This record gives sequence, structure tokens and C-alpha cells, in this order.
Amino acid sequence: MSSADAALKVDVQYVDSSAGHLDYNVVFTNTGSTSCELRGAPGVSVVDASGVEIGEAATRVGDDDPQTLTLEPGASVAAPLAAVNIDPDGGPLDDCPVVQGAAWLVYPPHSFTSVTVSTGQPVPACESTAEFLTVSAVQQG
Repeated sequence: MSSADAALKVDVQYVDSSAGHLDYNVVFTNTGSTSCELRGAPGVSVVDASGVEIGEAATRVGDDDPQTLTLEPGASVAAPLAAVNIDPDGGPLDDCPVVQGAAWLVYPPHSFTSVTVSTGQPVPACESTAEFLTVSAVQQG
């Protein structure tokens, strides 16, 4: 059975920075009392304080046939998320007016229900159609 949205806790955790990117994990934890399944990549975007999406959502990359992962109660899986390390002038991307978002907007894989995740820090975003985020399928820790 797929994971019920109410049974998933969603968090975005900073991991590291590398070669012009900021690396995060979008972590899904089963807070329910029964096992559930997740498969594929989540939908991820940056939103302002009013919840309005800024720029483009993350491009899903990687496996075209991702593995279905079973989450036992209390277990977690993570989807790697990479953001171009954009500076206030938009570099290194062309056509990237930089604005500070307030939170991440995450749609768990195969869900139409979003979760707003605030990290307490501003989230830089391109206020254009420039692709600055990529996300991969969920994977075991």
C-alpha cells in the first residue's frame, strides 16, 4: 500500500555543498502504525512567505524505473535534492533573478497533497524559468 499523506513526516535537511551546488535530502518518515511504500521522486519547489511558488519546480533526474521502498513504522527514506549555488547576482546561471524564498514545498511521490517545510533559513530561488533544482528518487538511508 502507498503511504498515506497523514502518516508521512517530511523534512528537508542540508547535507553539504560541492562544486557550485548545495546538497540536501528530502526525508520522509513513516509516523503511522503500519508499513507503507514510496516510489519515485517527490515534487519540490521554493515558496515565498505566502506559499506562492517561486520559479521552476525541481527537475526529476535519475532512474526511469525506481525501486519501490517499504517504510516500516518509524523508518525513513531520503530523496537527494541539489540546488545550484546561486549568488545574489544570479551567477552562475543566466537569466536568474535571485529572490529569497521562505520554505520548501514538497509533494511526496505519487501524492497530490503538498507539505510546506520551513528550515528557518531563507531559501535562494531563481525568479524565472531557469532550472536551479534537481531531485532524485527516494532511496534507503
